[in-house]
Amino acid sequence: MKLTLLFFFLREFISIFRKVILVVITVFLQLIDSRVQGLIALLVGAISYLASLFYQPYEDPSCNRVEKLAMNVALITAFLGNFIVFGN
Repeated sequence: MKLTLLFFFLREFISIFRKVILVVITVFLQLIDSRVQGLIALLVGAISYLASLFYQPYEDPSCNRVEKLAMNVALITAFLGNFIVFGN
């Protein structure tokens, strides 16, 4: 039981850590060009997406599928946001 609880907290910590990294990129890299910010955010998103594909963090396949779809939406949004920034 304790081991399962540890894995649950580790999963949630990794998910929150990914979001914190995206906030850190946005806030602390303001001195760098916004294009670089967007590309670094895409890189972090792609790495976390690939990690979740190989790791399959949830026991229930439907939860893994929802996590994958949510990351797809986030990556597509960041990718299209980069096109808007590059267009200006």
